[in-house]
Amino acid sequence: MRWRRALRVERAPKRQALEDVEAEISFHLDERTAELVASGVAPDEARRRAEHEFGDVGAAADSLVPPARRAERARRVSRWGDEIRRDGREAIRSLVKNPVFTLVAVATLAISIGANTGIFSVANAVMFRSLPYADVDRIVAVNETELGSIPRNPISSATYIDWRNEAESFTDLGAYSFPIAVGTTDTDGRPRQVKAMSMTPSAFSILGVTPVLGRLFAPEEGVSGAPRLAVLSWGFWQGRYGGDEGVIGTTVTFDGRDHEVIGVMGPRFRFPDGTVEVWTSLRFAASSEGQNRGAHQWYGLGRLAPGVTPEGAKAELDAISARLEREYPQQMSGWRSRVMPLQADITRTVRPLMWVLLAVVVAVLLVACANLANLMLARFAARSREMAVRSALGAGRARLVRRGLVETAVIAAIGGGLGVLLGVGLTRLFVALAPADIPLLDETGIDTTVLVFAIAVTVASTALFGLVPALRASRVDPAGALAEGRRGSAGGRGQSRLRSGILVSQVALSSLLLIGAGLLVRSLIALQSVDYGYETSDLLLVSINLPSTAYPTLDDHNAFYDPLLERLAAIPGVAAVGSTSEPPVVGYQMTFGYQLESRPRPGPDPYYDAVDVRYVTPGYFDALRQSLVAGRLPNRADRPDAAPVFAINETLARLRWPGEDPIGERLRLDDDSEWAEIVGVVADTRHRSAEEALPAIYAPFAQKEWDWLTWQSLVLRTEVDPASLRGPIEEAIWSLDASLPIERFVTVDELYADGRARSRFAMQLLVAFAAVAVLLGAIGLYGVLAYAVGQRRQEIGVRMALGAGRPSIASMIVRDGVRLCLAGVGIGVASAVVVTRLLESLLYGVGARDPLTFAAIPLILLCVGVAASWLPARRAARTDPATVLRDG
Repeated sequence: MRWRRALRVERAPKRQALEDVEAEISFHLDERTAELVASGVAPDEARRRAEHEFGDVGAAADSLVPPARRAERARRVSRWGDEIRRDGREAIRSLVKNPVFTLVAVATLAISIGANTGIFSVANAVMFRSLPYADVDRIVAVNETELGSIPRNPISSATYIDWRNEAESFTDLGAYSFPIAVGTTDTDGRPRQVKAMSMTPSAFSILGVTPVLGRLFAPEEGVSGAPRLAVLSWGFWQGRYGGDEGVIGTTVTFDGRDHEVIGVMGPRFRFPDGTVEVWTSLRFAASSEGQNRGAHQWYGLGRLAPGVTPEGAKAELDAISARLEREYPQQMSGWRSRVMPLQADITRTVRPLMWVLLAVVVAVLLVACANLANLMLARFAARSREMAVRSALGAGRARLVRRGLVETAVIAAIGGGLGVLLGVGLTRLFVALAPADIPLLDETGIDTTVLVFAIAVTVASTALFGLVPALRASRVDPAGALAEGRRGSAGGRGQSRLRSGILVSQVALSSLLLIGAGLLVRSLIALQSVDYGYETSDLLLVSINLPSTAYPTLDDHNAFYDPLLERLAAIPGVAAVGSTSEPPVVGYQMTFGYQLESRPRPGPDPYYDAVDVRYVTPGYFDALRQSLVAGRLPNRADRPDAAPVFAINETLARLRWPGEDPIGERLRLDDDSEWAEIVGVVADTRHRSAEEALPAIYAPFAQKEWDWLTWQSLVLRTEVDPASLRGPIEEAIWSLDASLPIERFVTVDELYADGRARSRFAMQLLVAFAAVAVLLGAIGLYGVLAYAVGQRRQEIGVRMALGAGRPSIASMIVRDGVRLCLAGVGIGVASAVVVTRLLESLLYGVGARDPLTFAAIPLILLCVGVAASWLPARRAARTDPATVLRDG
């Protein structure tokens, strides 16, 4: 075949072996035929006798071909091994002779592979590695969703019981609570907060896990009235009990309630994350009769029955919810189910970030490979005479391609090895920089999957930056190349176009990365300048939770908080103090449907959609410096024996009384509540990070209706360093109750900074990677133009000899560079219009097609392009025409 002849590719071992065997048999037959003819036998008869004596030629060939094929393969493998070792030694010697090229190539590859390895190790732990649970693909998260409003919401007790009793799509259905801080006493007698979570026995069985010590909850221990039990985490067991196996059967007290310790989980068990220290038994009634349908507070966990999909399970739960909606329209109107694989549910909020970072490091790798491809093209072009000599001496194209690939493989092997080592360090750096709320982050590490990925990336990189230059270099015309070599030229127009095309792709990818980085920078600036509706600086948050066993009634709550707030206000450096049931950023959001006395919602359900309800003490608004818009604020006169009152925010006032005065209107939260008068309207606050203000009600804490609402967060406006107040604040709290632990001691500014952590993390990495890509692009542009100047040296000399000035020569080279930049920037901007939509979930206050960013980044890149073009242009302008014409 023509392509075989062009490449000088050998036949396949099987075909070669068959031809060799056939030739050997033919040789023996010819020899015997010649002997018989020499003895006087006629040629035709001699041939017949020879074939008869030899026997079955086909059978002989069939028996001889397999060993011949094995021998041929062994010969080729040995020869190829010798040739590759020889090529490898030559490649190493060649690279050692060019240390600058080698250092640049290896460093470029190591940085890009290290970045890919580091980011993939994080993404692998968060998204790709299976959770350590039995048959995890069948485990699903089961929650509720309010149509058109809340995409993921906890389940009410009654709905969970009905789903559990009626659904047939699950082999088991369990429930668990949100992790909360509960109070206990440490071994030294001091109060301590422990992160605890309640779980049904079925939730543990669905996960398919076993404890390292003791046992887990039995099915009969998940019903109302069963004893209170606890399973300890490995860390809590080691820290609190020193790994004492005698802990099983002992009693531990959480929030004033005794729990029997029945088990200890292993060090790798984390559910739902690594912060939980204790799992307590969650108990439900057998029937939903009389259970609360309005309070949504449990998360569901299910194991799908064989053959059932998440979509099928959702359809069945929705059918049950539709029936419940007909029976309980007030509580169940619009509520449906949400069924999602557990791993997807756990990582739902961080997946966009992980995919963006993976896409970014792949783009950096492509830029690096493009840069290396241009370097290899220049290197092979400079060695075109060597290639021509090899070809003239009989080396086929395949041999020349392999020679080039061996050299790139040596670079890739060194760069890949260093990249993996760098990836180990970058992995640790990424984990240290990453926000603490990224799930499964503590599982990050370099494992077999990551190593296989790193090897695959190295191999792919070798193909990307080595194959095209090697193929291009192998297309050599010995006579023409040797003639050009005598004139000192290397390469040609084809290579120049290829190098320019690769450079344009580099600039395009760099543009894409830089635009993404610019959007995130703009977003973070917007986040840092958000007006939250109150003064966040010098605002301290201290959270505590009164155990219901020690403080069972509203009178008990008031008897504790009233003197506590007075003592805190008397501390030097405290300008104002109050408390709230829902602190900024981290508060447990309580939402209720509400009814307006003067304008009930039309239809059978008089209640409007959910509204935030925050129970506050009188000093709360002074501490936040939240403005009063109309009326008055709840004050000390609003006690349990006074008429109930509410303050509302501007959003609720605009929503329900547009253009009217809501002061004096009355509303209530449920049928058993008294009508409360609206006495004031306060300014909106962005309570949940930077999201828009939601409708909210502020109710006096002293008038709250539910004894179970025991948690409050103290907010203190300070005039001194907040950290210096920790001792006096703890003393004030413990002077009233020495057993009460403090859950949180943090400034509001720190909380908002934590809320911006993911955007900041993405911005830091994207800016760093974009800077690397732009640097590589600038180096690539310099290399292309410097190479072009070398190629056009004679042309430049002729131009200057004919009168072209140095400035015109320099501007010609710069124009070439700018044209390449413009082409790359144009492609990059067009791509960014589509690709930057991936960043939308990470952006705030700036669109994915922000005009300022899309205008500024091309200008920056053009400036970089001009700067990178200046040195080759300067070199071209210094060309001596006399020398060039004499040497040409």
